[in-house]
Amino acid sequence: MIKRWKKQSGQKIPEAAYDWMARLELGDITPEEFEAYLDWRDAEPAHASAMQSLQQSWSRIKALPVPRPAARMAPARQKLMMRRPARRWAAACCVLLVVAGLGYVAASSFLGPAQNTAYAAARAEQRTIVLDNGSSVHLNALSKVVIDYSADQRRVYLNRGEALFDVAHNPARPFFVFAGTGRVQAIGTQFDVKLSPDDTVMVTLVKGVVRVSKARDATGAVDGLFKILSQPGEQAAIRVRRAEAGQTAGASTGIEVTPANKTSFPDNLAWRQGRLVFRGEKLADALYEINRHSNHLILLDDSVAARMPVYAVFNTGDWRGALSAIIKSYPVKAVQISANETRLVSASGEMPFNQ
Repeated sequence: MIKRWKKQSGQKIPEAAYDWMARLELGDITPEEFEAYLDWRDAEPAHASAMQSLQQSWSRIKALPVPRPAARMAPARQKLMMRRPARRWAAACCVLLVVAGLGYVAASSFLGPAQNTAYAAARAEQRTIVLDNGSSVHLNALSKVVIDYSADQRRVYLNRGEALFDVAHNPARPFFVFAGTGRVQAIGTQFDVKLSPDDTVMVTLVKGVVRVSKARDATGAVDGLFKILSQPGEQAAIRVRRAEAGQTAGASTGIEVTPANKTSFPDNLAWRQGRLVFRGEKLADALYEINRHSNHLILLDDSVAARMPVYAVFNTGDWRGALSAIIKSYPVKAVQISANETRLVSASGEMPFNQ
């Protein structure tokens, strides 16, 4: 289809750009081949410009409705098909049944029992799921994924929380992760995907190559340009714009890419070593992370303190240490509601809740 569009576009785009676009779109590309693509793209500014132009045009083409084949068939051709003997249709049906039967047997023996299976990690728990193709999913606390494998694709839906993916490369069965409004395609790689309570999707590359795009729905359709992460530590964020006057609620913004940072990169995966590292996150967001890793909840009822930044390192599950540090550093006081719940309220005001 890209080749057909090339003949009609009339744009002066290098031949290699069309070839690379086709391979990137299909996803059948190894990390080594992707490195070759990056070398070609960065060799000349015109190459990068051509790829950007081609991606924009290709996104518009994919959004066009595809006519049904019957609607494009000439009336004479339709009549000719109607005159074909019934025995040809019977023979064709027999062939389709045999092929479908063989395909079902092959797929059933290949896929294993992991299809449409949900896995969850409870509060203060981490889990590792090893999939049938050698890939693995490391679930952070209070997280949930659904595995949906088919003969030609491997799909994982992150419905809540965070997961670290270690993907075995298989060009015949591309690996996709769906989270919120984001879709991540792995190319033999390791990466982390986090779905925040505000529906922000954060993708962190550990090694290899991933392609991040915005997903319109669970069918795999994507919206807009994609971004490629190829350097360990690179991050891509897809944020959801909240409803405002005259705007549609839930519309996602563009994909924001943050360059790799050797200092903060290990912090993003510190949960795997039992640590929570905060480098300026809001107190409300920090408490969400602390509560995920503990069975004792610390709730905050102070909107001013909720927006204050946090710079600290806590051990997962050490809610007492975190609570002590917060009381010393912020204008709040602790009120124990039960054995499993503590509320933080303004140190100068009354509690805005009923005991």
